Amino acid sequence: MDNAWFAASQQHWMGFWKKALEGQQQRAEAALEEWAKVEGKGLEQVGEAALEVAKLTKETLAYQARLGTEWRKLWLDGLRMLAEQSARAA
Repeated sequence: MDNAWFAASQQHWMGFWKKALEGQQQRAEAALEEWAKVEGKGLEQVGEAALEVAKLTKETLAYQARLGTEWRKLWLDGLRMLAEQSARAA
């Protein structure tokens, strides 16, 4: 075999593999860039969900406070009415 043929064949295959690896690298970079975009959107949505949970928790606590206040008022009104009825009956 001729060494020139072998060298040309080797160059051909090296060029082929170099192109293949470059193409793979470009596709990997594009995929990772897209992944970063999706990841960023996901993190943004999780952040928004966390803010919404915090808002709902705050509203729930405020509602609980209002319910507690109303319950105490109703309970005291009931005691007053019971005391008034007991005073009238006596």
